[in-house]
Amino acid sequence: SLYGHGLSEKRLGKFIKISNANDIVISTKGGLLPHKPFQMKRNFDAKFISKSIEKSLKNLNKEIDIFFLHSPNIQDITKNDELISLLEKIKKKGNIKSFGISADSPLHIDHFIKYYNFEFIQSNFNLLDQRLIELNLLSKFEKKKISLIARTPFGFGFLGDHSLKKINLNQNKDHRIHWSNKQWDKWNKGKYDFHMFKEKNELTYSQLALNFVFSHKFRGSVIPGMMNFNDIINNVISEKLEKLSFKDLKSIYKIYSKNSYFIKN
Repeated sequence: SLYGHGLSEKRLGKFIKISNANDIVISTKGGLLPHKPFQMKRNFDAKFISKSIEKSLKNLNKEIDIFFLHSPNIQDITKNDELISLLEKIKKKGNIKSFGISADSPLHIDHFIKYYNFEFIQSNFNLLDQRLIELNLLSKFEKKKISLIARTPFGFGFLGDHSLKKINLNQNKDHRIHWSNKQWDKWNKGKYDFHMFKEKNELTYSQLALNFVFSHKFRGSVIPGMMNFNDIINNVISEKLEKLSFKDLKSIYKIYSKNSYFIKN
């Protein structure tokens, strides 16, 4: 219910109500509070999460198929003994069908899958953030039959077809405004490191970004952002394009390994 202070859920709930679209899969998150990057405010107290789920159920007019704990670190889970028990109870009641972790960092995922039986893991995965590959997590997901929900395939918009500019952002509502100018510069330039694969495969930058994720085998799905109808069309087209070759993927991994795309603020 963080996005738009519940507005995203309410819009989905309204659509579900008027369309009777009960066959769609709905997931939402809870635990992360309004924040700035690298200053993550969270609340994973069982009572708070319970109220968060109640609010989401009211907004959505539908039971939740997958409820994600939104960006917890390891301590957030281990110090809240009642949390997992609460989620199991709510699942048993039928208000949520399953639950998982939307990881704050891929570096935490190995701990979560070792000590907890999460069926779903949500994680950043894109050309500029290949830590799922570095940490061999895709193969671990497959062995444990965990579904990956790959988020930020467009790298927060920096892997799109146009360069982002801070001046064009809503100063009060866009969380990217808080990132350093050095990080902006690094990510705006980063996609050009993979320009050869765009040209070779006759793709746009956004198509290359999605194709990179789609070219990996994993159970689950990808959640690209979309702001307008053209974005929706482009996402659908990208899913149907021929996947990148193994040779291209190896070259992409090599480029990534030789560069650093993260700057600490």
